[in-house]
Amino acid sequence: MGRFEKYRVALNESQREVVDRVAERRFAHGDELPGRVLRPKMVGLDKAQKRELLEDLIASGRLLHSTGDLGDYFELTLLGALASRHADTFADRLDALLGFLHRRFEREPEFRRYEWGELKRDVEVMGAKLEDSDFHRVDSTIVLGGLCRGGGGQPGTDSYGWGAPDMEELEGVGCTQDLLEFRAREVTKVHEAHEARLSPNAHARLVLQVFYELYVERSSKRDWSVGPTDDRFATTRLTASGRRRGFERLKDKKLIEQVRRDGSCKLLPLGVDAVAEPGRIDRLLPVPGSPTVGSDTNGQTIEGNVSDLATNLGFLGEHDAKLRTIIQSTLTELEGALAAGLSKASILLAGSILEGVLVDVLDRRRDLASPFLKKRKFPDEASLEDLLKIAASPDLVGGQRTILSATAIAAGIGLKEHRDLIHPHRQLRDDVEVDPDVAAAMVRLLRLVVRDLAKAADEGVIKAFEEK
Repeated sequence: MGRFEKYRVALNESQREVVDRVAERRFAHGDELPGRVLRPKMVGLDKAQKRELLEDLIASGRLLHSTGDLGDYFELTLLGALASRHADTFADRLDALLGFLHRRFEREPEFRRYEWGELKRDVEVMGAKLEDSDFHRVDSTIVLGGLCRGGGGQPGTDSYGWGAPDMEELEGVGCTQDLLEFRAREVTKVHEAHEARLSPNAHARLVLQVFYELYVERSSKRDWSVGPTDDRFATTRLTASGRRRGFERLKDKKLIEQVRRDGSCKLLPLGVDAVAEPGRIDRLLPVPGSPTVGSDTNGQTIEGNVSDLATNLGFLGEHDAKLRTIIQSTLTELEGALAAGLSKASILLAGSILEGVLVDVLDRRRDLASPFLKKRKFPDEASLEDLLKIAASPDLVGGQRTILSATAIAAGIGLKEHRDLIHPHRQLRDDVEVDPDVAAAMVRLLRLVVRDLAKAADEGVIKAFEEK
């Protein structure tokens, strides 16, 4: 029996097959395995069984799950690699990397950074060859991230570094097995200390924030749900039981609703309001230090709160008084349309306001915005999507600063996609129902973008754009 066999026998046959396929992809190509490639190879399982199996592997810390423009991807963790049939090969390489760190720390206690070339030369002396591939570079950062504070690579370079390691712990980590046990102790210690400081409402707030981020990203999708084992909740630093407590509290408060037997839930309109509207979350999920119960919006509905957008429009410039007047009058029309239940009109007006505020800001330096459209005329021939992309470009302001954040861009695209539903053929093709709930959701997305523009004005980003 191999030295890591115990990690493999803990899995059932189907789980081992999945881990092996992800490991083979990594060893052969040095990258992640696309879900569209993995799922068809999970023979003998229906869709629900495949989902459950993958969620179990993610929840148990053997796989990482991520999404991109072309779909979703699966990657090995250290535990997953040691549960695969390639465990010994993988561990030999990590052992060599650990040896490299030990020798350097012995010679240079303040050693904090190395270049890829010197690591390759040093490790090859120990008989472990490293290739110039992302795969082998990721192996080195697994060691640093698991052993040292802040370990990792510097984007776009061949340089790797870390914060100060615990030298006593380092002395006890001589091989991959020790590293795994050390990492498990550290993670458990951090999570337990973190959760001990949290109330049930604090658990729920952390979970709700992730729901809201997903809501913004997936606003163009009508039906979506997520369960407590989803790896997006790893950012909360909650354990599995902490996530479940957060889910239960949110269900009790009617902020989310369970829609699947596996525990997956969808975000309800009240849950969106709790994050998007100032003060409401403090009433629904009070924690020590938050405002007292009842100090929120006094029960106003989303329609009644449309006027609060006007308080965030202070960034509108004086250079185009007519456009400013149009935006403000359109805001009044939007409030009336929502109150009358005119859903399509509400979405159209929200899109018009979004386009107006973006033009107001970007047209202050037409010479900087125009080149993004190439041969088209700015702003006359700029689409709403064009305006959003221009506002999100770091080239517009310089210094990696942007007028709009990625979250605001996602919100704007969501509103743009729904505004296009005013065309009957588009609504029929996409099979989307336009109702008051959808209209209210689009107003929330508009609020996100307007709030981002107000923040850019307060932080001097818009002024830097004007003076560039």
